[in-house]
Parts: sequence; structure tokens; C-alpha cells
Amino acid sequence: MHLGAQGKGTSAGTIQEGGREAPDGEETEPWEIIYFKLYKSQLRVVEQALETVALMLGTDKSRGYCLEMICADFLAGARLEENDREKACPRKEPVD
Repeated sequence: MHLGAQGKGTSAGTIQEGGREAPDGEETEPWEIIYFKLYKSQLRVVEQALETVALMLGTDKSRGYCLEMICADFLAGARLEENDREKACPRKEPVD
């Protein structure tokens, strides 16, 4: 797995620029390479999530796009939970 791959000579702060490619091969969006430290015990879960979303979205999607969709799905769920908490315990406005 290359999601968390980092060699001894590679600094975690390495950033490279590039972008998403249009059908004609032109770069259309800036990009960065990021590194994660993952324990071997975590790899199976991360790989399974990436493989599952790739099957759902189509295997032509990049791993970065698949990770973006996993994160977007998580954030959407987190917002729903946050809204449920707000309904159950609305914040009281300070009294002047």
C-alpha cells in the first residue's frame, strides 16, 4: 500500500504541485502529495475502504478521489449528527 509509504530519505513535508487532468491530458487543478503514518493494523481497514469506494464509483477513479469521497461521506454524516445534537440540546443565547 502506498497511502502511508514514506522512505527514510523522504520528509513528511514534501509537497509537489500538479493537478487533475482533463480528457485532453491537461492539468486542471493543483495537487499535493501528502503522507500518513499508518500502523500495519490499520492498513486492512484503509485498503478495504478505498477498494470498496472504487467499486462503487468505478475503478477508473484515483485513490485520491476515492479518499476524498470517503472523507466527504464522513463529513456529511458528522454534520447530520451535529444537527441532531443541536435539535436535542439547542444552545441558549446569552442574556444581556
